[in-house]
Amino acid sequence: MRRGHQEDAEEFLGFYLDTLEEELLGLSSSLNSDSGSAESKPNAVEEEQEDAPAEEGWSEVGKRNRVIVTRTVKSMDTAISRIFGGTSRSTIRRPGTHDSVIVEDWRHLGLDIQPENVKTIEDALRNLSRPETVQVTSPQSGTLIDASKQYLVDSLPPILVLHLKRFHYDSVAKDVVKIRKNVRLSPELEFPDESIVSAHRGRSTTRYKLYGVLYHHGLSATGGHYTLDICHAGKTREAWNRGWKEEWIRIDDEFVSDLQPRDVFDISTESDDRVAYLLFYRQIVTSTRV
Repeated sequence: MRRGHQEDAEEFLGFYLDTLEEELLGLSSSLNSDSGSAESKPNAVEEEQEDAPAEEGWSEVGKRNRVIVTRTVKSMDTAISRIFGGTSRSTIRRPGTHDSVIVEDWRHLGLDIQPENVKTIEDALRNLSRPETVQVTSPQSGTLIDASKQYLVDSLPPILVLHLKRFHYDSVAKDVVKIRKNVRLSPELEFPDESIVSAHRGRSTTRYKLYGVLYHHGLSATGGHYTLDICHAGKTREAWNRGWKEEWIRIDDEFVSDLQPRDVFDISTESDDRVAYLLFYRQIVTSTRV
C-alpha cells in the first residue's frame, strides 16, 4: 500500500483484517508456549475423513436419508473470526450421485446487484441463495452434465459486512465498468430465511442494525473517491432538538459533518457518482449465534 495510491476499499479491508489476524496469531503464539493450541496453528485448515469416499469429504445423512459428502475448509478461531466470521454451505446436486457440500468461512458477503429484481439489500441476499445451474463432470461417464448449485449461510457473525459488487467486466466495452445502480437501505436488516440453512431459520440472531456505509464516488471503475457515513453513539444537541432517534456523521478525508437520517436512507439523495459500496451491520440480538 502506497501513500496517495488508489486502492479498492473491499480489498483493503480484507488485507487489513488478514494482517491484523496474523499479528494477533503471532502475539498469541509468542505468549503461549503450547505449540498445539488453536491460536498457534496455521490460519486455515481443511478437515477430511481418513477413510473418505471418492469425493474426499465427510459422509452425512441429509433429508430423506440421502447421503451427502461434506468437505470443510475453515479458518482458526481468533478474535477476528469471532467478530466478523460466518460460515456458508455450497451444495452441488448431481443426478445419480451423492450431493456434494463445501462448508467455508467468510468475513464478508459479496452481493450481486445487477439483476432487475434486486432493489433492496434483502433482495440481493435472496438472490445470493437462488439455485443456479452449473456444469460438472459426471463421475460415471466423465462428460459434462448439468447440476444444481445453491449457496446458503450456515452461521452469522456479530458484525456483518456486505460488499455490493459494483465493478464487473463488460464484454461490449471490453473493460471493467462501474454499476451505478441504487439499492435501497433500511436502518434494520432481517436476514432472509431463504438465505439460511433450514436448521437455523427463524432464530432471533438474524436481525441487524446498519451502523456504517462506505460510498464510492466517481463514474469510473479505475478511480474515484471514498466517503464513510457512521451512526454516532452519542447524540449532539442538534439531534436531540430535531427529535432524531440517532445521529449520523459523514467522514470525507479530513472533513467530518453532521447528517440527517434521510441523507443515508433516502435513495433519492444518491447520485450516479456516489453509491453504497460496503455496508456494516451489528447484530441486534446476540444471545445465541445462528
